[in-house]
Amino acid sequence: MRITAPMTITTKTPMMSDRFFITLSALAAALALAALLMVNILSGAPTSFLILTMVGATAYIALARLGDYDQVIPCDHIQSGEAAVGSFVLFVTSVFLTATPILPALVFAALLVYQLFLRAVISTDESELAVAGALAQGIIVAAVWFMITGGVPAAARMPEAILLGHQAVLPGPWPLAAAALSVAALVLCLSWALRPELGAWAQGPSFHGGAAGSRACVAAGLAITRALLATIALLFAGWTCGIVISLRKLSRGTRAAPLVFLFLLIFQQAVIMTARMAGVWYAAGCVLLFSYALFLLHIKKRTHRYDRHQKP
Repeated sequence: MRITAPMTITTKTPMMSDRFFITLSALAAALALAALLMVNILSGAPTSFLILTMVGATAYIALARLGDYDQVIPCDHIQSGEAAVGSFVLFVTSVFLTATPILPALVFAALLVYQLFLRAVISTDESELAVAGALAQGIIVAAVWFMITGGVPAAARMPEAILLGHQAVLPGPWPLAAAALSVAALVLCLSWALRPELGAWAQGPSFHGGAAGSRACVAAGLAITRALLATIALLFAGWTCGIVISLRKLSRGTRAAPLVFLFLLIFQQAVIMTARMAGVWYAAGCVLLFSYALFLLHIKKRTHRYDRHQKP
């Protein structure tokens, strides 16, 4: 009588396959990022400039993380018009006032006021926000173009500074960059540590259980934090971060967050390379094209797991 050992069948679970795919994609993205960084460095881009743009990218990742819980502005800063409003204040301040020490404060104040306007007047629907953002972009681009073609000497390099980041193209003091990176890292850590409380707050009073005053304080804190992170991202990375929120909403699962960050860094380096080789306006066109393409793709699919306002 022969006794045979029982057969064991091993199967790959979806989690294992997803983890393998994300790991493999992260390795490929890291190699692509290293190649683009080498190309930009060899083409003459200062290393400090490339590092400072990553500070802005980190701040925007933190902003997108907060967007998982605060769905009042559920799109990127290009579609919402925040990038256009902040860029206009940045342009006017740099060209006419030359008030460098108070430049971040002025941009922050403008973004906070505009964000409060969006929260109070404009609906949370992405389409309506995109229309408001397109109008803001059209008005501000016309004004900036008029000043550039009008022969203002200081306006010659401002398109590059607006697109790629004012503090990166025209570097300011390094302590400012260190403080900005610290703020972004702190917000990322706090949003991770407080995710149960923020998740309950996002579901409404029946889940949060707090008084109206406490909910208002949380909403005010999120609004101020978003404006601060948007200011850091705009000053250090310009418009190059305007793909993150749509990209996060198109990616299923939270394990893809590091991969989204790598894709953002790759996109930034590709935009920088395009700006240096083909010109700033071609690079700006690529940023707008990719940003709105991802935005429209998200509107069509609506796959973000935390989007409580999505339509059936």
